[in-house]
Formats: sequence, structure tokens, C-alpha cells
Amino acid sequence: MKASQGEQRIINILKKEKKKFEREYSFSNLKSYKGRKLRFDFALFEEDKIISLIEFQGRQHYIYNKHFTKTSAQFLYRQEMDLRKCQYALANNIPLYCIPYYDLDKLNKYEDLINPKYLVKNKWHNHNVAFDLRKSKKL
Repeated sequence: MKASQGEQRIINILKKEKKKFEREYSFSNLKSYKGRKLRFDFALFEEDKIISLIEFQGRQHYIYNKHFTKTSAQFLYRQEMDLRKCQYALANNIPLYCIPYYDLDKLNKYEDLINPKYLVKNKWHNHNVAFDLRKSKKL
């Protein structure tokens, strides 16, 4: 799968810092309502054990955009799948970092990727980011 601009920046950082990672990582017990495996943008490993997950969230994860989802129902479905990913990571004690599109230019080194402000602390993480964006009128 072709990498987005944000994903490519993350790939470059991880390679430069010689981090072991896998793109489009899925778990056999995490599926959509349609039975498809849900994938995380990145899984990071140490000694063949997952140490964290990273998601780069484009604008389409926070606000309806006809370019990415044809209907508002598809947008809501995408949000529900993001919610499932957050729940899964929390339930399995796997740190999940969701990096919003508007911070792309702030990503220069590995420490930037695992900034505590991106760490998912509850299943409503993306909803909270979207709410804050709307409140600040950045959308």
C-alpha cells in the first residue's frame, strides 16, 4: 500500500534511527464489523515483541471529506474502526500513538513520534482531538 506523506515521514525516521517496525500490522482477533482485519500503520518491535503501535491520522479521521469517504455513513464507520483500534490497544496494554496530520512538520526524530501527547489514554482519543480542533476552529 502506498504511504501517505505523513506515513512516509514516519518510515524515514524509523529507518534513519534503525528501529525495527512493520507497516500495516494487523492482529487476528481485531476485525471490522465486516470481518476484515483492522490494520495499524506501524508496529514497533524490540526482540520480536511489539513495544508500540503508531497511527498517522489524516484530516479524514476527524472530519467528513468526500475525497476519502463518499457518504457520512462511511465516515462514521471509519471513526468506529478507529475507536476499535484504540480499545484494542488499551485492552492489550500496547501503547498506541495517534499522530494528527497538523503535527506532520513537528516529526523529525523518534522521540517526536512517541511524544506523550499522542499516546492514547482512552477509547475516545480521536473524538477528543476532533472536538478540540472544532473548538479552536482549525478545521
